[in-house]
Amino acid sequence: MEKSDVFNPVWKNLVLNKIQFDLNFLPAKIVLARCRVTLKNDSAPEKIEEAVQDLIKLYEKNKDLPNAIKDIKLLLNK
Repeated sequence: MEKSDVFNPVWKNLVLNKIQFDLNFLPAKIVLARCRVTLKNDSAPEKIEEAVQDLIKLYEKNKDLPNAIKDIKLLLNK
């Protein structure tokens, strides 16, 4: 992932459940589900940003794994 990718609005839309993707990377599915439940109860801007950062950090840490790569390509249209 490039630095500019972290500013892509897809991340915010994903955690806010405004868009749906069939993710391949199981840990991301789990983190995303947790983020969505959290934001359903408290959608303060700082909570949204925290959820986005959690998801981005997960993909950055695992950017070499095949399913994470598939998801990044899907999410960022690469």
